[in-house]
Amino acid sequence: MKFLPELPLTRKLILTMMATSSSALLVACMFFLSYDVITLRHNIVDHLHSLAGITGANVAAALTYNDPKSADLVLQALQAEPHIVAARIYDGQGRAFASYRRIPSAPLGQLPPFSPTTGSRLEQKRVTECDDIQFDGESIGSVFLVSDLQEIQSRMRRFGVFVLILMIAASAAAFLVAVWLKRLIARPLLDLVETTKTISREKNFGVRAPKHADDELGLLVDGFNEMLAEIEFAEAALRAAHTESELFINSVPSILIGTDSVGQITRWNLAAANAFGLSADAVLGKPLQHCEIHWVHPQLGEGVDSWFRVERSEKRENVMFERDGHRRFLGLTIIKADLFPGEKDTGFLITGADTTERKILEEQLRQAQKLEAIGQLAAGIAHEINTPAQYVGDNARFLQESWPAVDKILSLCLRLREQSLAGCVAPDLITDLLQCTGEADPAYLLHEVPQAMAQALEGVSRISKIVRAMKEFSHPGSEGKCAIDLNHAIETTIAVARNEWKYVADVQTCFAADLPPVPCLAGEFNQVILNLLINAAQTIGDVVRNSSASKGTITITTKCEGDWAEVQIKDTGAGIPENVRARIFEPFFTTKEVGKGTGQGLALAHTVIVKKHDGKIWFESEVGKGTTFFLRLPLTLPEPEGTAHQPEPSNFTPGEPVPG
Repeated sequence: MKFLPELPLTRKLILTMMATSSSALLVACMFFLSYDVITLRHNIVDHLHSLAGITGANVAAALTYNDPKSADLVLQALQAEPHIVAARIYDGQGRAFASYRRIPSAPLGQLPPFSPTTGSRLEQKRVTECDDIQFDGESIGSVFLVSDLQEIQSRMRRFGVFVLILMIAASAAAFLVAVWLKRLIARPLLDLVETTKTISREKNFGVRAPKHADDELGLLVDGFNEMLAEIEFAEAALRAAHTESELFINSVPSILIGTDSVGQITRWNLAAANAFGLSADAVLGKPLQHCEIHWVHPQLGEGVDSWFRVERSEKRENVMFERDGHRRFLGLTIIKADLFPGEKDTGFLITGADTTERKILEEQLRQAQKLEAIGQLAAGIAHEINTPAQYVGDNARFLQESWPAVDKILSLCLRLREQSLAGCVAPDLITDLLQCTGEADPAYLLHEVPQAMAQALEGVSRISKIVRAMKEFSHPGSEGKCAIDLNHAIETTIAVARNEWKYVADVQTCFAADLPPVPCLAGEFNQVILNLLINAAQTIGDVVRNSSASKGTITITTKCEGDWAEVQIKDTGAGIPENVRARIFEPFFTTKEVGKGTGQGLALAHTVIVKKHDGKIWFESEVGKGTTFFLRLPLTLPEPEGTAHQPEPSNFTPGEPVPG
């Protein structure tokens, strides 16, 4: 039956009509055959019952006089009945008295050895009848007859031949009628099919199907034509909307790229064409990974293929590609979206912009901020190195001035030793030695020279510590993320910035001894700590100068909070006014006087902690009492296809973490 769906409609109609009429006729024939078989079976049973009665009456005398031969002669008369295959007479005790078999070895002629219960039985291949033999109202035995079903089988064969002939004739008549009727039914449907093919081939929804009658098919044609009119109107509206959307999308200044679930490009706006130097016609239908864009992948697993495995949305910063021999940068957001609501088909929307110019500007601002920090630190570092250097110089000059007397004493002692070994010591030598030791004051030298050397070594140690801290601050090591000791990094930064805070504040540290190494960009983290430390020192300095108070306090605390390493920098400055707290992390915003700040310190701190480390930065402040900045860094590096970055808010509530 698999071929039926592929048959033309006309043949299906013909087959349907023929199958319907033939099935109805076949059901009627089966009904008549069943009725005839049931009636014939009842007739056979009635005939056997009558024959058993006649046979029983004829053998009653033989049973009475116990004459089996007479009974056999009576049973032999059953040969006149062609369908009686066996018979048996049983006496009053149910024993076999006389028997008859048409064919002795026939399976249907099997007879029970004892008298069965009276009545008729219809078996699979035979019918049996057992009746009592009555004499003077008493049962003197029973007669058992067996008849075959050949009469029923012959009747069924004849009926089957008749039904076959009838079905052939009826099918032929049904075929002729179906051929005539299918023209009335199939023609409107075939016209609908032809109209559909024309529309599909020409994409012209202005075509209409002809109407032949006002019946149900006529209503179908009217509905089809009305649907075509609506589709034609909707198509015109869709074309207009598509043109408008293309105009709108191409007017968007941001890059907008649409792909299917495997990265085949489906949308490519004008901004994307300008950014990559490729027209929409050149890239549509091609994989984004292989559309003549020279992608640069700095790390394995960060390729374009990974974009199409995100679950919701994900930001990718500093995506590099080459154009015209120059390396450029993109800031992109990959969004997974359903192509059709309620269906499983998904696609991706990639939005972003060429951030090369912005990155250059950010780098210039970063360098300017670093130069500003270097300028602030230069004088302090020079002063910090000058004090121990002067300390070392003073002690070195003392040793230089003390050495001639020591040298003279040592020379006289050597001469004294030589003369003593020779056995003759000149009195003048002893006199000179006593005079020299009296002038040099050996007790004083023995006390002061070791102290001078110790103090000089201490000065050298302090200079070495400052230089080492400056070196670690300026050259932290790897440019990529690596696990570092935050406590040591903060101590280094405190040492470098000592001249900024030592006159206005005391720095107290409370470092967690169990803080594990934290993966981060060491140089940029040091810069963040330096910015916050200098800001704290400056705000405390303003309070100290205005109130003539003693030094303030800067408290730096580190601890573990679950999967985060937290750094707290608390100062006792003036606090942040309520009306400017929402703008603290905005670029170029500063509350300092002109010439004292660029407004980039906290903005860069926010960029480093949130964007580059997937961390959090926030603050708590109370006017007149001080401010505490909180930094949180993850203790583990994120997976290459980790959780997508959520868009950053334009402002936030102070005291709450800024989401990364």
